Amino acid sequence: MAQAGFESVSARRRLKAAGFDAEQAEAVVETVSEVNVTIQQVADDLAELKTYVHENMATKKDLERFATKEDLKEFATKEDLKEFVKTGDFKAEIAELKADLFRYGFVATGILGTLILGLASMIAVLAIKI
Repeated sequence: MAQAGFESVSARRRLKAAGFDAEQAEAVVETVSEVNVTIQQVADDLAELKTYVHENMATKKDLERFATKEDLKEFATKEDLKEFVKTGDFKAEIAELKADLFRYGFVATGILGTLILGLASMIAVLAIKI
């Protein structure tokens, strides 16, 4: 499936003109199309994660408007706050967000590395044919 912005017919024509046979050109075009789809999926996932974080996580500015240290002295001790941080829900949510960020960064790095290797291979093939 070709992504918007990637002209598969034009790409096949250019690859054939550069010396690729029809089978090679088709394989390169399919691979680039698949990478484009995967990159778009990762971008969509990252946008969804960003929206989730933006809607569900407080910023430093939010917290400054909520309470100050002086305000908290009347309601909670340091020990109370330590217990809050130790709760399973809080820790589980932070761990899940960390895992999501790591996974999406790892996937994006892998995709970009694969794309770079593929392009380097194409350049090497073209250099050999010339």
